[in-house]
Amino acid sequence: MAIRAIIESGMDIKPDRIKELAIGCNDENGKPFEIIKLMALGQSGKGAGSRFHIAGYQDTWITIPADGTDPRIKYGQPGQGTIQFEKNELGRLIGEVARTPWNIATLAAQIAANDKHWKMMDAEQEREVMEAAKKIRISEHTIRDQQKEEKKAAINAEAEIQRQIELSKKNDALKAVEEKADLKDDAPESFPGKNKLLQDLAELTYGPLKQRAVACGVNKEVRERAELINAIVAYEAKKSKGEMAVE
Repeated sequence: MAIRAIIESGMDIKPDRIKELAIGCNDENGKPFEIIKLMALGQSGKGAGSRFHIAGYQDTWITIPADGTDPRIKYGQPGQGTIQFEKNELGRLIGEVARTPWNIATLAAQIAANDKHWKMMDAEQEREVMEAAKKIRISEHTIRDQQKEEKKAAINAEAEIQRQIELSKKNDALKAVEEKADLKDDAPESFPGKNKLLQDLAELTYGPLKQRAVACGVNKEVRERAELINAIVAYEAKKSKGEMAVE
C-alpha cells in the first residue's frame, strides 16, 4: 500500500493529485511531508518487468477533510507496510514511500546488505540514504571486529589459565617430592641442578624411575618412590662433587 489517499468530502480529486497536495504539509509529527520515489531495476536496467512489492516499510494515510483544511497525514506501524511497484505511462515500474526515519533506515539497510532491486529517483534523497547505509556498514564491521577480538582474548585467557594450572601442578608435585625427600636423614645437600632434577623425577612414572634408581646402584628391593628419588639425588650429588669412584 505504502501511500493511500482518502477523501472525506465530495470533491473529485484523483489519488495522485492528493499526494501532490500533501507534499510540504505537516504530518502527524509536525514535519513537512515528502515522498521518496524508486524505480525498479529490471534486466534491462530501465525499470521494466512485472509489478512487485517489497515489505518492511511504513505505510501512510493522507486524508482530505470535508472542511477543506490541510490534508491530515498519518503513518502506520513501522515494518508492517509495503512499497508497491506499478507501471507508469512509459512502462517503468515506480514505487513510492513516505520519507520517514523508519523508511530511510529500511532503504539504507537494503543498500548496506546489497539486497535492493531499485534505484532512487531523487539525488538528494539518495545521498541521505547512502550516508545512512555507510554508517550501517561501519557499525557492522566494528561489531564483527569487536567480536573477533573478544573471542581471541577469551581463547588467550583460557590458554593462560591452563598454563597456570599445569605450572601449579608441577610446582605442587615438586614440593611434595622435596618434602618427602627431606624427611630422610641422609637426604643429599643442595647442588646445582637439584631442583630441576627433582622436578624431572616427579614427572617420571614408576617404571622409568625404578630403572634409573637401579642404574644408580639402588637395591632392586627398594620400592618407595621417595627412597628411589633420594638415592638418585644422592648419586647425582656425589657426581657433581667428583666423589664418584673412577674406574
